Parts: sequence; structure tokens; C-alpha cells
Amino acid sequence: MKSYENLPHIKEYIRQQSLIPLEEFELQFWKTVKRIGKFKTLNEKTKILEVGTGIGWFPILCKKNGIFCEGLEISPQLVEYGKTLGRKYAIEPNIEIGNIEESDIGTSKYDIVITLSAFEHVEHWQVGIRRIFNALKPGGLFYFYSTNRYSLFSVEFNFPLYG
Repeated sequence: MKSYENLPHIKEYIRQQSLIPLEEFELQFWKTVKRIGKFKTLNEKTKILEVGTGIGWFPILCKKNGIFCEGLEISPQLVEYGKTLGRKYAIEPNIEIGNIEESDIGTSKYDIVITLSAFEHVEHWQVGIRRIFNALKPGGLFYFYSTNRYSLFSVEFNFPLYG
């Protein structure tokens, strides 16, 4: 996906996600922070980039907890929703529209780059990983997990009894 278009299926995703309060993401947030903390210290000086922010809960919860986090998201609808969600909690997340295959995310800029269930959507993932590698400071950490879009547990497709 090269362009930053408004995608119809994103509206339904946002509708579903809007039913979940931010507090519901805190357990996942703290589990992620704990896993990252095994490899890298997180404090107010740590610079994080999240690639594929979705609705923006990770950058919002980072800012709420005094952790610097920028976000990169390809969907303008999700960027808009993430900013709206943040404002609901008096937090202004730093989420920008961009594609990891094309966006200049800098060189030796971040201590940590994370992607949470996003890289399975990147067409030219090798280009994205190269950009991430270049954007990490020496000794930086790339933390990601990814689902299999064809897995019956990832809920990527609408099958009966799926997910």
C-alpha cells in the first residue's frame, strides 16, 4: 500500500475499537514495557518510534507515563482517531501519517522501534526493516511481534467460526 487513502474497512475497525476504553490497553502496554525492559532501559530520555500505531493506544499510554514515543501510521483515519482518543484523555500523541517503506524516519534517532501486529501489512517489509535499522541508535532495539494474516486466530478475514 503506497498511498495514504481512506479505506472503508478502517471505519469498521475504528467503530469496533472505539467501544474499548483506553484503560483496557494498559495491561498490554505494561506487558510490552516489561518485555522491552529486559533488553533496554525505559525512562524519560528513551526515544521510541512505533511503526503502525493503529488507534494510537501505545503512544498515548507512553506519553501518559512520561515515556517519549512518536508514531507512524499509514491510515489518515487511524491517525485522526488516535489524536481524538488522546485528547479524550488530555493527551496529545505525536502520531504522523507515513508509510515505513517511504517515510524518512531518520538515522540513529531512536533507542527503540516497535511494531505491534503491523509488519504483516507491509508489502515491501525488507525496505521497512532497513529503514528501522538505520533509524536505531547504536545498541538500539527493534521490538516487534506479528500475526499471520492467514491464521484462523488473527481475525483478518470474516469466516464463520474464525478468530
